[in-house]
Amino acid sequence: MENKEGEQTYITIIYHLSSSSAIKYLRTCNEVTAICTPFENVVICGTKLGTICLFDLDENVRKEEIDLGDELNRDLEMEALKQHYKILEPTFTTDGLPDVIHYFEITKLVSLVRKGSYRIVAIDNIGKLSSWILIEYSEGDYAGSLADLTLKVGGKIKLALHSSVDLSQKLGIIYDPDTFEIDFDPNDHNTFIFSTSDGMYYSKLYNQSDDSTSIKGGPVVRKMDSSSIGELIRVTSVSYSDLGYILAGFEDGSIGLY
Repeated sequence: MENKEGEQTYITIIYHLSSSSAIKYLRTCNEVTAICTPFENVVICGTKLGTICLFDLDENVRKEEIDLGDELNRDLEMEALKQHYKILEPTFTTDGLPDVIHYFEITKLVSLVRKGSYRIVAIDNIGKLSSWILIEYSEGDYAGSLADLTLKVGGKIKLALHSSVDLSQKLGIIYDPDTFEIDFDPNDHNTFIFSTSDGMYYSKLYNQSDDSTSIKGGPVVRKMDSSSIGELIRVTSVSYSDLGYILAGFEDGSIGLY
């Protein structure tokens, strides 16, 4: 949405199906391109410029007035947002982290759970894969989040960068911005599949000889055979079954089972 000064406001709406009403309004720094919910009342958004934002829906939110101006840049019935609504700012954002550079659109976020710990995997449209650990503090830092400037005052949940790898570099190809889809084996979070305009790939996040706390030396990547339905048909979605099957959706509407 756009105000009178031409400034963009990006709002993601959490909608309650049973009550047929919006229950939360989330504000982000730019357009949301991917969303995942690792557990109830936590929403993580990936954005067009590569920032990852975490929202704790249990936070006490403040009322804030948003002036949308006379014209909206989207064809949506949201005049009610001109009134006072509860707008939730990110509890944590990767924007400003010293070792994280944001340029490219997040195309997929995946939430993984292992032994009670949560890991968030993000991939952008040039094949940069990053793994984040979700951390929850026992209480918020109401003095001003001095220990972490990316954490909102009073915030208790954040993400910590675990590791990252450039999949395009591993393939030996410099990709133009692309739509990367990714999914992990539910029974083995070391195994994942991803797709590009060039086809589908099967990979291990870590080599067997590697330390499992880093992605040094990995991943090992091999291309999957999709010749039966045509190499030039673009993969638009992938899904890994806990039974070991892989489903791929293609731009012509066909579905491949591996």
